[in-house]
Amino acid sequence: MTEHKKYFKTTMLSFIFGLVLLFLLGQFYKKYIFEENKFLRVPDHLKIINLGSSHGKYGFLYPGGEDAFNFAIESQTYYYDLKILKKYSDRLEPNSIVLIPVSIFSFYDEGWLDELNESYYEFLDFKDIYNGKKDMYYLWNFSPILYSGKKLIEIFQYFQQVVVRKQLFFKENTYPKDLDFEGKVKEAQTTSKRHLAPENLDFTYINEILEFCEEKNFKAIMVGMPQSYLYNDQVGEFNYRKRIKSKIGRLKIKPIYLDYSHDARFERDLDLFLDDDHLNEKGAKKFTTIILNDLKQLNLKQKELVNY
Repeated sequence: MTEHKKYFKTTMLSFIFGLVLLFLLGQFYKKYIFEENKFLRVPDHLKIINLGSSHGKYGFLYPGGEDAFNFAIESQTYYYDLKILKKYSDRLEPNSIVLIPVSIFSFYDEGWLDELNESYYEFLDFKDIYNGKKDMYYLWNFSPILYSGKKLIEIFQYFQQVVVRKQLFFKENTYPKDLDFEGKVKEAQTTSKRHLAPENLDFTYINEILEFCEEKNFKAIMVGMPQSYLYNDQVGEFNYRKRIKSKIGRLKIKPIYLDYSHDARFERDLDLFLDDDHLNEKGAKKFTTIILNDLKQLNLKQKELVNY
């Protein structure tokens, strides 16, 4: 064999080895490190789930033994709530409860959806990705490391933790450190402005969620998540009426609406919040206990809790 052929063979073998290694590292990343790897472990026979954005992600923390699952992701809109609900609907029992968080921004324009796609390439079909790019979709599914080389750093950091723990583990979403009082005050000022900025109404996907729940015999319940007084003071009661309560009345199917946004058990207790509008772990445990108890006491077939 000539030197040229040896070089070519060595190069090809190295290339193939590199591709295999990238693929294996990518699959490892998706299974253990990917921020949304919880979607790879959705159980069957669920009886209660929640959708939602960060308010839902950090607001629901189900105790062990509950047939429940948190499907929320930061910045998740009703478009992706719908796609997730449809994909995993076969994991839900008939008459399951679907909790749908509703926030000041929930019924408004979703024109920035494609900025969120990376979170969904792994577990949704390409047809469900909003304005998805096939090259990015296939790149991600072959190996997220090719999508972003920074993920190699995450793998390295993960293995450092493995050495300390002496076992493999699923890297779960954790609660960030709580802001101090001054940080929460400042955050309330900026967050409220950002949340009030969208003005273009869009009921398309929330209507489809409610219709799908009715079709599947799921009990859809919209939930106003607990907020701190810092956030509520900036938003104002007028905007809660204008942007949430009046809009629920315009939906094709009128859901039950449980409103905890100004709940006295939370609103002025800043120790229950990460910042101005997200519950921390302590707050999530308290809120989940409360809402699970409230749901047990509801007669879903006979009661309407809100006058729209």
